[in-house]
Amino acid sequence: MDARLYHFVQVVVFSFFLIFLVPLTNKANSADWDFLKIHKFEGTAKPVLTVGGKVQGNKPIKFDLNDLIQLPSETISIHHSVTGQRNQYTGILLDDFLNHLGIAPDSSYLIIRASNNYKSVVKINDINRFEYLLSYKKNGKFYNQLPSEEDRGPLAIIINFDKHPGLDFDIYKHQLVWFVENITIE
Repeated sequence: MDARLYHFVQVVVFSFFLIFLVPLTNKANSADWDFLKIHKFEGTAKPVLTVGGKVQGNKPIKFDLNDLIQLPSETISIHHSVTGQRNQYTGILLDDFLNHLGIAPDSSYLIIRASNNYKSVVKINDINRFEYLLSYKKNGKFYNQLPSEEDRGPLAIIINFDKHPGLDFDIYKHQLVWFVENITIE
């Protein structure tokens, strides 16, 4: 084969790889926060979370469970002080979630509401300092797959007390919210 033809074939194959295969590989292998920028959250599934207040566009954003599962997730393991069990919770780190939603810079706290009318106020400074998780799984199972006495979802706010042993549980335990359905950024 002529050297020029060989070089031409190499360039064509390499260009094909860059144009078609690399973008497919990146999309298939990584959950990407760009999902928040392009997704309009208008799916047919029932929304499980509404985020409103000081968000980009000042318009509430509704998420169904599939929307949330597509975002980058973390799994944290926490020792339960009462039962002695170690549980694993999977979900989205709340500080990452809020940062990528585009909250207003003057925001100072969240109001987290649950479907059972429980409400908690959480300072954004605390979310930035400690590991808060918007959890959708416990021990590898979605909350609705757990026995009824453990089903506290579909979403819950979990704080990683194990990672921050100096946190006063009596002060922060009120920020553990089960049945989360609404977050308002103020």
